[in-house]
Amino acid sequence: MALIPTSTSVVQSFAGALYGLQIGTVTMAAVNRDVDNLGLNATLNAYYSYSFGALTVSQVAETIATNLGITTGKENAVAYIVGKLSAAPAATRGQVVAEMLQAFSSLTADATYGAAATAWNTKVEAAAAYTGTANVAVGTVVSTFALTAGVDQIVGTTGNDTVTSSYDISNSAHTLSGLDSIDGGAGNDTLNITDADGGNIDVSLPTVKNVETVNVQTVNTLSGNAADVSGWTGLTAANFSVKGATQTLTVANTTALTATNTGGGLIAVGGLSQTISTKGGAITASGSVGDITATSNAQATNNVTVNGGTTVAVHGVDVTTGTVTVGTTTAPTGAVTVTSTGNYTDGANVTLGAITVKGGSTVSVTQASGITAAEATAAVDDGSNFTVTQSDVDVTGTSSTTTVTVTQDAAVDEVDDDTTGIGVIGVANGDVSITDVNAASATKAGTITDVTLNNFGQATLNSSALANINLRGTGTSVAVTQGALTTPTTTTQALNLNGLTTTGTVTLDTDITTLNVSSSTTASTINSLVAAGATSVNISGDANLTLTAQTLTAATKIANNSTGNVTLGSALEAAAAYTGGTGVDTITLAASHAAAVTTGDGNDVVTVGVHSPLAVLSMRVLALTHWNWPTPSP
Repeated sequence: MALIPTSTSVVQSFAGALYGLQIGTVTMAAVNRDVDNLGLNATLNAYYSYSFGALTVSQVAETIATNLGITTGKENAVAYIVGKLSAAPAATRGQVVAEMLQAFSSLTADATYGAAATAWNTKVEAAAAYTGTANVAVGTVVSTFALTAGVDQIVGTTGNDTVTSSYDISNSAHTLSGLDSIDGGAGNDTLNITDADGGNIDVSLPTVKNVETVNVQTVNTLSGNAADVSGWTGLTAANFSVKGATQTLTVANTTALTATNTGGGLIAVGGLSQTISTKGGAITASGSVGDITATSNAQATNNVTVNGGTTVAVHGVDVTTGTVTVGTTTAPTGAVTVTSTGNYTDGANVTLGAITVKGGSTVSVTQASGITAAEATAAVDDGSNFTVTQSDVDVTGTSSTTTVTVTQDAAVDEVDDDTTGIGVIGVANGDVSITDVNAASATKAGTITDVTLNNFGQATLNSSALANINLRGTGTSVAVTQGALTTPTTTTQALNLNGLTTTGTVTLDTDITTLNVSSSTTASTINSLVAAGATSVNISGDANLTLTAQTLTAATKIANNSTGNVTLGSALEAAAAYTGGTGVDTITLAASHAAAVTTGDGNDVVTVGVHSPLAVLSMRVLALTHWNWPTPSP
């Protein structure tokens, strides 16, 4: 007898024949959306084209015949399918497959194909009734077992079994009890544990094995505020949803842990990976052998502490004084990403909690002040605004750390004004410290080669490998130390600027003998640049560069290849030859200056500090192209 071709049975038959799958509710919901938008046939045609359009019809025919379970007469079946697909336009082959499958379902009495057709119909009927969320192999039988208030001894089937357990209101007890024994057997089995009362789930009571997934959901907390499933043999995924006091969850390193506490904190121990989320509570995560993702919603004063793991991602929302600490006990080995958004409340200054990271192959810290549009609007007429000071950031590398990026909101001066509508909430940058694992070693080379700072307070960088420093936005100062190597390994450094303005000094190590300064995209101004060891300074880029003051004590060559304007506020050292760029060069020469100067194109300005203009003229007439004479001293 043929199957009645409902949309569900057609989709499941199509998925089984072409993909070998019995699709779960998640995929079926997506398919149904496509069917609603395109229609059933157009959807099947689109799926066929996307997944099988690059294959030959012979390859597709072989796949269909195999998945249908055809053994007797398979060669003829393949030839039939090839003929049908070849005769159809490529854009309609999904519909043709569905029509062939419907025809095949009616061959239950056929001498050659009857057995295969009957078995296939059974699989499709089971697939149409399937209520699991995951896609499974076509023909998978899912058995459901419900625990009772008594003693339960569950032995699963070879299929994908589901075991359910819940709070029994009539007996005021949970059906998961100490004498229960659950053996999922073969297949991909799931244990669903719910608690509509709260505080009653105790996973330490039953004996559980060969269950691959456990889902725990309670309206409140767990019994004893803890769950340890590390002894459950075969468990690959543990998912917890709780609400209330801090819960401690322990899993084996073969189990992926996913946990949410919408009313408190979480302590996660172990795991193949950890994905945890809290609201209004602290997070402590450790022991994972894989990735860790920790999200603290409404973090406020709560702390987030993460140790171990490979790739680590920490997200903090509505932060006040709560801190983030990563890797201080056990450093992560992969990339570390920290994002933190503050929470400003009018009435007081706030300094956001410190962010400390140790380890990671790369480290990226991004912080926002958290000032909302409504708060900014209210501030314009407020005579007593306040300031958000962003987190101090401290990064210490390990032997695998190569790059560090720290990004904060730009600094904004607080303005108090209740009369003219110019009030502004202040934003201050936090200090930044970045230290290589070998910063103090006289023999071991550093590993941190690249540092990027986007808006910063007082920054200190220490790595003997540091070759590229990228600075952008508002900054106070930068002090760079090239480690403690007896023999420096990095003597050339790139200082890349984009829209930078500092109020203090950028000081580079004297180990740097070649300094390449690039000012690109947006003009930059450094209050004072100190590179006392640089003998060669090269300037490039397409944006203006202003050094309000500079100390280039050892420089013998300053080459400007920039297309932007370059202004050097301090007089050049006596031995520093200068070659100008295509923009406007503005430089000053001391009376003792004795090296060649060629300013190049542009309406350049050279201020010459001399007692005798004739003496300067005799030395410079062939070298200077544009200059301004000062009035000689008497």
